[in-house]
Amino acid sequence: ILDKEFKDHNDSNISQSAFDLPSNTKWSDLKFRFVNPQEIVVHVGKKSFGAATYDKLEFGGDKPNKQWRLLRLLALNRGDLPRNLMDQIIDGKARNRIQQQKRQLEKKLIKVLRISNGKPFLKTKQDDDYYYRMVIQLELEEEISIAEQEQIIREFFSKALQATATLNSA
Repeated sequence: ILDKEFKDHNDSNISQSAFDLPSNTKWSDLKFRFVNPQEIVVHVGKKSFGAATYDKLEFGGDKPNKQWRLLRLLALNRGDLPRNLMDQIIDGKARNRIQQQKRQLEKKLIKVLRISNGKPFLKTKQDDDYYYRMVIQLELEEEISIAEQEQIIREFFSKALQATATLNSA
């Protein structure tokens, strides 16, 4: 069953990769550079393979979806979810929603980039706690203000933080 699901996930209903990446590309070879909030340039090593917007990469339609916002948040934090915010999210359901977003982002990246060897996230242990770090190198566009950084964080974590605040006030 798993082999069938893997085959279905990798072969059916998948558009051609937005980038003509070499067939032996590994996740750790990739670098995404945001040129603006809606567009990334993809590099393998020092070579650029072009730019694409979130909608071309199927990360939303009229506006970016949660996976695109997570990718930007990860770029802001060099591949990590902000641990200080994650520590504030004590609600198990909220943490599960964030983990679900991570899994959906992983599936989308595998589908869009068509890289079959390995995964874009690495499970890491720190202080007796496991977390996931993005293997892909991520960079944001030119300097962004602290207010813009906070907005990116708020956009992604708003529901999880609201759920935690509700729990804490009860």
